[in-house]
Amino acid sequence: MMNKSRNKKNYEEYARAPYNFIPFPEKIFYRHTISTEYEDKEGEGITVLPKHNMFEKELKTGYIDYSINVETPLFISDGEKESDFFKVNGQYRIPGSTVRGKVRSNAEILSCSYPEFIEDKKLWFRGAFAKDVLKDMYRKAVLSGETGQVSDKVKAGYLTRKGDRWFITPAKQENNKFFKEIHESKLRNQHRAIDEDIRNNIFMYNFNDKYNKKRLWNIFFDKKNQKKEINKKNRYNEKQLSKEEKQELVQKINNLQKDIEKLLTNNERKAFKPYYYKASYYLKDNNEIKIKKVSESIKDESYGILMNSSRLNCKQNHYLIFEKDTEKLKKEITKELINQYQTSVKLKPKEEVENFKISNEGKFENEKEKPVFYITDDEENIIAFGFTPYLKMPYKKSVYDGIKTKEYNCTESEKGKIDYAKSIFGFTNFKLKEKKDSISYKGRVNFTNAKPVGEDFEQVEKPILKHLMNPKISSFQLYLKQEVNNPKKLKTYSSDDFELRGKKFYWLRNKHDDGDDYEKDKRNGTPNKDQYARLYGVDKGGKFKGRIYFENLYEDELGLLLMSIKPFEDAKENLGQGKPYGYGKVNFQIEDIIEIDSNKRFTSLNPSLSEKSILEDKDKCVKDFIDYMKKQNINVDFKNEVMYKCFAKSKIDEKDIRSPKFNYMEINEFKYRNILKTMESCTHDEKISKNEVAVTKEENQIDLDTMEKMLSSKYKTTRKN
Repeated sequence: MMNKSRNKKNYEEYARAPYNFIPFPEKIFYRHTISTEYEDKEGEGITVLPKHNMFEKELKTGYIDYSINVETPLFISDGEKESDFFKVNGQYRIPGSTVRGKVRSNAEILSCSYPEFIEDKKLWFRGAFAKDVLKDMYRKAVLSGETGQVSDKVKAGYLTRKGDRWFITPAKQENNKFFKEIHESKLRNQHRAIDEDIRNNIFMYNFNDKYNKKRLWNIFFDKKNQKKEINKKNRYNEKQLSKEEKQELVQKINNLQKDIEKLLTNNERKAFKPYYYKASYYLKDNNEIKIKKVSESIKDESYGILMNSSRLNCKQNHYLIFEKDTEKLKKEITKELINQYQTSVKLKPKEEVENFKISNEGKFENEKEKPVFYITDDEENIIAFGFTPYLKMPYKKSVYDGIKTKEYNCTESEKGKIDYAKSIFGFTNFKLKEKKDSISYKGRVNFTNAKPVGEDFEQVEKPILKHLMNPKISSFQLYLKQEVNNPKKLKTYSSDDFELRGKKFYWLRNKHDDGDDYEKDKRNGTPNKDQYARLYGVDKGGKFKGRIYFENLYEDELGLLLMSIKPFEDAKENLGQGKPYGYGKVNFQIEDIIEIDSNKRFTSLNPSLSEKSILEDKDKCVKDFIDYMKKQNINVDFKNEVMYKCFAKSKIDEKDIRSPKFNYMEINEFKYRNILKTMESCTHDEKISKNEVAVTKEENQIDLDTMEKMLSSKYKTTRKN
């Protein structure tokens, strides 16, 4: 009973992670329009998107010089397998694309722009043995009722490819089923019908238990029968048994189940490989399968396919797909479903099994057949397919459906309205209503690579290997807003009202973790080096300088750009790899803002005469942006508005690298489906410091005026400038 109480405790706890989410905006702010019809109406301040073929006098053109101070070792990969720090001509550089991505991400949040880079795809799930909300969802999709078998609803057939199109020819039905499960013990009894070279590969477990040399399946069924007897005793004597007696019986059942799992795990054959072979067979009167021949090729035109694509979770069954039904038409799998399968479904956690790949290239030639399982809707359209009867099913909705401003943004975009982020950084494939051709627009900013400053610039002493576990959006308990911390009542991508939590970020850390995960894991075996990322960063104390060119920006747009580089005085950022372990904490500083006079630029022989510093105008530009946001009733307030409070906290709150709350969970902890504590809840109890908000001189003055008035009624006050 200790396990039960421990499980209950874990269900009530929150998940832990080195990341969290800044909520998406409640409404989208539109700054420009492609269509003059929507320009400057109702006082919203929407203007026509500036053109690239001329420099406009009232707009700003120039460049921003910035620096990046490295506070914990920084690593940005060069993209190679044995990666080193990114270099150009042998010199360290922070890629302009890295800085651009960070600045754009900040700009998207600050300006309430539409969240651009969310994948519009459907995820798939499997929940046959789950202990959470997926169990009932999966049973309804795959099984027919509580006592139904997987073969009642799941169909089987023969998969073929023709060019880039995929088809399934259904198998014949026997007793209303398309395939038959064959337990390995029964297949072992018919081993003489299987070609010898095949026989060596297809069996998942030893014939005899390797410890006591007795027949494996005799031991297996003996323990299964013991379980049945105890269950039977428990069921028929439930009223007569005391609480302690019931607990004792349950413990015996649990122990027997562990013995069975251990028995199978200890006897797994390394020679087993996922397979499919032609098989001639017939059905006995008792519905049992008699295998006549299993071979690479069978002369008889009437044959089925014996197959098994995996050995997961102590699996014991193989499958015989009945012969092809040539009288039925092939069913085509839609390209959309093929794409979903290729991006969301794998037969193994790491990679697809070689014999069961879905690809338009490779060994699977046109018209060659693979065994396949599938499910159809009421109109007999294929809605899911895979290479095991317990196949994955697609959720009802796309990830994209979790953005609550999606439909509104679609409507406004069709009118030609553009948000701040798109208008500054550019966009592609933008579609207007009733127009066939899409529109693209080049961004009005350009980022150079940032170069190192000083001669003391160096890498850390030696590279380390780290587990870099990418958070997966399929973890709905972490990525979706949840109302209760109960695994059976969680929202999924099939829920009617599910909503994404927001934009993911990694917490800043007080220092970095320089422990080598590979060396640590070597103590328990020989780990695969390919599962680790090699971090060989530049050391803390380093400094880079870069430049951002801008053209034809309104003052409020320039203000947003400046704010996105340095939102407030205390703000810090995370760059590069290793962020979960405290790597890549940096401090941006705006060194200078240079405006270029477009007329002098082309009339003077000395380019410097066309340039002037407008660094002192920085606060005014930021204020112009904040005031412009107010035109659509959006208050850029880091102290009171939830989204902005969360944004501010992500830039200043440094979590202790030793704190388990902000480190990855162990793999076995994910099974509890604990939800992640919301970012909003992290902002309630802690105050924002005075330096966390980008305020102008005018706002500071107002605060002092207000303070003087408040104090003057009680004290005689004097204030000096």
